Amino acid sequence: MPGIRMRVWLPLIAAATVAAAIGSVLTAGPAEAYSCKPAIVRNASAMLQSTALTNARTAWSNAASNRYGPTWQYWSLAKSRSQHCTASGGVWKCNASGMPCR
Repeated sequence: MPGIRMRVWLPLIAAATVAAAIGSVLTAGPAEAYSCKPAIVRNASAMLQSTALTNARTAWSNAASNRYGPTWQYWSLAKSRSQHCTASGGVWKCNASGMPCR
């Protein structure tokens, strides 16, 4: 009976080995690790706070792209993001600050 048990276990071991290999390939991360650059701060002014804030974030994205390349331009990936707005004389001034990351 030992020969019968061996014939049953070998296909199971082979299947488990193949499944483990496929799983490691599917869960492998990108070759490049997540990294960040030094913080960038950009300001913008407008009559509406929402416009000033959008313009400040757009200026931040443009600066990050110009300085480090287009893969660094995403505000949503920036680390230590902060936004601040103040109003004076009917004009809103906003700044956007963050470390570009990818």
